[in-house]
Amino acid sequence: MNKTAPVVKIGGIVSIIGTAILISFAILLLAYPVEKKCFAESSNCYYFSRAPQPINSFISSYFLIISLSLITVGIGIFRFGSWFHERKASKEKNRNS
Repeated sequence: MNKTAPVVKIGGIVSIIGTAILISFAILLLAYPVEKKCFAESSNCYYFSRAPQPINSFISSYFLIISLSLITVGIGIFRFGSWFHERKASKEKNRNS
């Protein structure tokens, strides 16, 4: 039985979860745009969203970093599992030849 198949599947699942989070982030940004507020007496500006309070916590840079990290880790796990499977198959092929 192939022992690397579950590792490849886990990598794909993690990547899909990251992609779903990124898509939900984009939908939230389209639904509730971020606005810039600047004060006239100083050059300090801040950004805020008009989203309702439970959703407002998801519109942040941390949410974007988490989704991109999940996609990266998922692809890395997927590639490592595929590479390890190919390496193992080529070693078995060379041993049988």
